[in-house]
Amino acid sequence: MSVLEQRLDEMPAPRGQVLILVICLLLNLADGFDVMAMSYAAPALAADWSVAPEQLGAVFSAALVGMAVGSIFLGPLADVFGRRTMVLIAAGFVSVSMFATAACESVWQLVALRFLAGLGIGVIVPTSATLATEYAPARIRNAAVVLVSAGFSVGAVAAGLMAEELISALGWEGLFMTGGAITALLFLLALFYLQESVYYVVGGKCGEAAKLARINGILAALQREPIDNLPPVVAAEQSRGNVLQLFAPELRYATIQIWLLWFAYFWASYLVVNWVPTLLVYDGYTQAQGIDALTYFTTGALIGAILLGFLSARFLLTPMIAGMLLVSGVLVALWVLVDFSFFLQKMVLGVVGFMFSASYGLFPLAAAVYAPRVRATGIGWGSGFGRTGAIVSPLITGFVVAAGWALDEMMLTLVVPPLLIATLFVYNVGRR
Repeated sequence: MSVLEQRLDEMPAPRGQVLILVICLLLNLADGFDVMAMSYAAPALAADWSVAPEQLGAVFSAALVGMAVGSIFLGPLADVFGRRTMVLIAAGFVSVSMFATAACESVWQLVALRFLAGLGIGVIVPTSATLATEYAPARIRNAAVVLVSAGFSVGAVAAGLMAEELISALGWEGLFMTGGAITALLFLLALFYLQESVYYVVGGKCGEAAKLARINGILAALQREPIDNLPPVVAAEQSRGNVLQLFAPELRYATIQIWLLWFAYFWASYLVVNWVPTLLVYDGYTQAQGIDALTYFTTGALIGAILLGFLSARFLLTPMIAGMLLVSGVLVALWVLVDFSFFLQKMVLGVVGFMFSASYGLFPLAAAVYAPRVRATGIGWGSGFGRTGAIVSPLITGFVVAAGWALDEMMLTLVVPPLLIATLFVYNVGRR
């Protein structure tokens, strides 16, 4: 362990170091708010503009596609231009897109702006996880990264709690103005208090004296003692942000499994979120009851994410993630096969959501695999590739249902196996 690592790992963490983690968490919270704003604004927007369902579908998909593209193609630029630089650009981009959304005048303007907002969010989510990995002391690193990533769910829940009053007072535009204002304030907070990653600086191409001066300046801002010498940097550390490095012999199999793991999670989770209300209506329940049941799922996911964050500071992360994914697959099968009462169905869905929160553990799991020079690239490509599962699964399930499959058969076939496969991938990656 280098002297620099020792400085950052000393406990308790000083206020400046904690502030970086808090900023990353708040940025994720704002992103969760921004993503869910469209879902809550949709009914009022559809009424105002007489928007057809297929047009709303395009609006919903635009942000998902933007997030995938942003994670894959823009997130890795944090390894080239710096974590702080990319977070600031992305936060400014999201804020402007949100304000512009409140002022747009057509559905296709809305689609374009949701795509652009998704691009920025696709950068912030993996880059904030990277920064949290590099600034959290080793003793609490897994917990910090999980909690920072879980900020996204907190923001999504906050959007739901605020939506009715904001729409009543300001119209559907009020949700986007609020999201834009929150992100703009966080941009200013990050501008003044978010530090660049010292590990990014170490691998930079400027002179040794300049690197040392910049790192000691960052350490001083964090209220840490300075270092006298730079940690050794191998030649490979100078090469940044190249996706091909993720497929070097020592990383190839881990990278493939991380990508497939994220894909399996997003595939299964979005399939559950999209189809649970429909399945319940198919079984004779009302649409309101279907939405009520889905609320149990999302609430369980939020509780699980927070608890996973605290538990990961005391227990090994890999067994917890693998166990949660395995249990989620079993519970989905039980939910489909067993004729539970509506109350028990909601309880089971709440526990399924709780277990699905294992996804937040994928960020520290992936971060531990990759060296600093390609960490943002690895997390960005992994989570971005995974998001294609969220885009593809509704299309595939639509074809499957149109082909005559029963909805319960579809859930069993398309949700449970990916979760079981993901369990195996977690175990294999965690053994590295």
